[in-house]
Amino acid sequence: MSEAVVEQNIQPSFPEISNPVEVEEGVKYPDLIVRELFREVREARSRAEAFIKVSGFIGLWKASTCTYFDKQRGFCCAWRLREDAADEIRKLLGDEAVARDDKGFERFRVGKHPFICAVCPLYRGSSSEADKKH
Repeated sequence: MSEAVVEQNIQPSFPEISNPVEVEEGVKYPDLIVRELFREVREARSRAEAFIKVSGFIGLWKASTCTYFDKQRGFCCAWRLREDAADEIRKLLGDEAVARDDKGFERFRVGKHPFICAVCPLYRGSSSEADKKH
């Protein structure tokens, strides 16, 4: 049987307090801290909403020019989702985010959530789009 090794020089890890006045003010004025946190959360939410909106614009263009996009059914034929992945996507984005194709494969319904196309590494422009000069 081996003996447990106990280290002698372990120091507790505490955050460094660089300005005790800030800590004191935070204790005296917790409403200021809460307001600042809410402001930061609102800013982060605003940036996230802007990112989703811009991604949606990019995704709409990519979906409309991608050979894998089934325009009639509104889903991507490039991705086959495992059942557990499809369930997780449904939880995150709602039931309309995933569709089952004729062969029983779960697919992204990018017609409802085009921002998915914005980050798709499988995008392939249709030949008619690829032939156009921009």
